[in-house]
Amino acid sequence: MTALIRGSGGTHVGKRRADNEDAWIWLEDSGVAVVADGMGGHDSGEVASNAIIDAVRNSASSGLAVELGLETAHQHLRTTYGDKSTRPPAATVIALSFLPNNEIRYSWAGDCRLYRCRDARVEVLSRDHSMVDELFRAGAITEAEARDHPQRSVVSRALGLTEHPQAKLETETVACQVGDRYLLCSDGLHGFLAPAQLDDLLRNAIDPQSAVDALIAATLAQTEAGDNLTAVCCFVDEPG
Repeated sequence: MTALIRGSGGTHVGKRRADNEDAWIWLEDSGVAVVADGMGGHDSGEVASNAIIDAVRNSASSGLAVELGLETAHQHLRTTYGDKSTRPPAATVIALSFLPNNEIRYSWAGDCRLYRCRDARVEVLSRDHSMVDELFRAGAITEAEARDHPQRSVVSRALGLTEHPQAKLETETVACQVGDRYLLCSDGLHGFLAPAQLDDLLRNAIDPQSAVDALIAATLAQTEAGDNLTAVCCFVDEPG
């Protein structure tokens, strides 16, 4: 890509958890960003999220597609832990790759999300893999009802789930342009901040790290923040 891509990330354990099972990475040389969220109710969610980050780092350093790294992580988790627990380590994930032809490719499983802020408008590019999101998209419940639904954290896809022989990733490729600002985040963050606030914090940040810090601070200040929360922000700027 001819544009300048700047990225940064951060994570916080939240107000109620003793451990942080989220993980993230921004690989500037490869133009790759990932957020992984260890699933609650499964053993050692941090094992799954860190395995995903390690596998993506290895695939990117070898010039391989991010999706191959995600598949590698999925198979590693299944074969290493699948027979040792009824709830082996698993994690939801969102991964973003900046391509050389002014496009981005993003892949995800579960309810980690990718947002794009463009022309003073923020939109979700990914779609949650969850029963609640399926009900919302079918028109069975409203957005407010989806946000407060008691089963909103129950996902239908994740890496490491033993019942899935291959990683059940969804992948999209879309055009990218100068001025775009992207946010990858775990559900501990997107479950609480309204789209208008996300847009305001992303547009007014002077750099990706400032955006990350502001997003995490706003979540901690305005909500109970019971879950771990993680964000990676990527800004697409004019080169030079």
